[in-house]
Amino acid sequence: MNTNYVEPPPAETTTYVISLSEYCPACLNCPCTTYANVNVYAYAFKPSNYVIGLLTSLNGAWVGECWSSEVYASPGPFNLSISQCQLPSSYDHVGIPLYYYPTGGSVWIQSVDIYGLGQYCTLAAIPPKISNVTIAKNSGVTNVPGYEFSVYIDSPSTENYVTLTIYYGSTVVYQVYKYVQLPSQWASCTTLRVDFGPIQPLVCGTYTIVATESTPGGSQSQYTTTLNVPCPYTTITLIVDSGGSVVVSGNASGTYTGPTTTTINVPVGSEVTFTAAPGSGYVFSQWLVNGSSISANPITLTINGPTTIEAVFGQAVPPTTTIPLTVYFSSTPATGVAVQYSAYVNGELVTTVSAVTGPGGSVELTIPTPSPGQPVTINVTVQSWRGILLDYTYSYTLTSAEPITITVPSAELVVTPVNPSGGALVSAVVNITCSGIPIASGVGQQTVVVPIPSSGSITCTITGSSNGMAATTVTLTSSQAGQVITRTLVIPVSEHYTPNMGFIMLITVIALLVAVLAVLIVVILRLRR
Repeated sequence: MNTNYVEPPPAETTTYVISLSEYCPACLNCPCTTYANVNVYAYAFKPSNYVIGLLTSLNGAWVGECWSSEVYASPGPFNLSISQCQLPSSYDHVGIPLYYYPTGGSVWIQSVDIYGLGQYCTLAAIPPKISNVTIAKNSGVTNVPGYEFSVYIDSPSTENYVTLTIYYGSTVVYQVYKYVQLPSQWASCTTLRVDFGPIQPLVCGTYTIVATESTPGGSQSQYTTTLNVPCPYTTITLIVDSGGSVVVSGNASGTYTGPTTTTINVPVGSEVTFTAAPGSGYVFSQWLVNGSSISANPITLTINGPTTIEAVFGQAVPPTTTIPLTVYFSSTPATGVAVQYSAYVNGELVTTVSAVTGPGGSVELTIPTPSPGQPVTINVTVQSWRGILLDYTYSYTLTSAEPITITVPSAELVVTPVNPSGGALVSAVVNITCSGIPIASGVGQQTVVVPIPSSGSITCTITGSSNGMAATTVTLTSSQAGQVITRTLVIPVSEHYTPNMGFIMLITVIALLVAVLAVLIVVILRLRR
């Protein structure tokens, strides 16, 4: 017996010796009484109490005639017997079943039966022959679970040697020899049934069953059949993430491209191989098998129950290069411009970086190395300048490491301060504020390049002071981009600028001067006295 393939029954009988005796009373027309003696030898695989019975049947109704005493058997051989069991006057079947007593009551294991008793005999000259081998799957409710093998022998001899051999492929996994000795009254014209098992297969697949019988007289017959044990199935939940595919081979097959989730049914105990294949721009990261990480690829798993397998891919880190990005306001390099750029390869985002242009309006962009076979798309957003929201987005597809130049719509604003007579005020202070952000301040004429936001316009406030103050506004629009916009700021000369005091009305200044002069005269006169 190979316990890697089969589980034996609780016990298996090996020998049956059955004899009959008659007692006939010494009276006219008094019927004789038949008694049966049964000796059974068996081998216990499970420790338990065992018992045999002798049952008779007439027209299908079974009656328990006698029972042996219960015998407790540990694993190993044991013997059961029935003595002087009185048989009924009429019966056509006899059964000798074996029971054991696990928790919950007696359970039938197997039997030796003789059919066709009491019939007119026409088979006396026919040698014994196996006519059939039946296989029944027991439910385990009232008997032992597993497969029961019954060998039917027509015209049995008084001595019968019956062997059952079970193969899995070429391996013998179970083999039992049984000897059945029958009284002559039950031989020749009957059918003998010899049970084996029940045997529980532990491996699914095809088993070959070979039954042989022989007699001391030299007759022999053989019968071969097969038992197909279905394999229990379980499921694989295969999750393939974006960025690759998985090839399944072994007891299951197929190719699955992510992102996808699929269910695969396989026999329990199957060996299945999973091979991850990353797509362009991706690398294989790991397997998650029921949540546990495995980095090897491929992997072969034995599937004994429901299993979830996830193939995780990550973006490959492509080689990079550096290219200059220069931002211009009209033709003037724009320093201090906040930009954000994003690089895409095959439609997949690779990187997003924020930067600020330096001297010359330039900043270095680090991007995946572009090529004709792998173009790189760069999206650049010009966000702001000195706090002024610009919000322009430009897109470029590069096949080589070429510089990028962006020209933001801008206008050149020139402000000239003058007096009411039109004369230039070279010492006047001029301030220019756009969208509330100071962008220029100085003495005399001021020139500044003003970017125009994507909204289409920007309003600037101009203030000036020189012996007076003035202010005006100008709105620059996208239609003026590239133009020079001039504004003249007329500053009235009605005030005088005094440090730490600001602008003072001229009449106030004259009054102050007169008062100071009068004080000086008084001081001089007193000094002369």
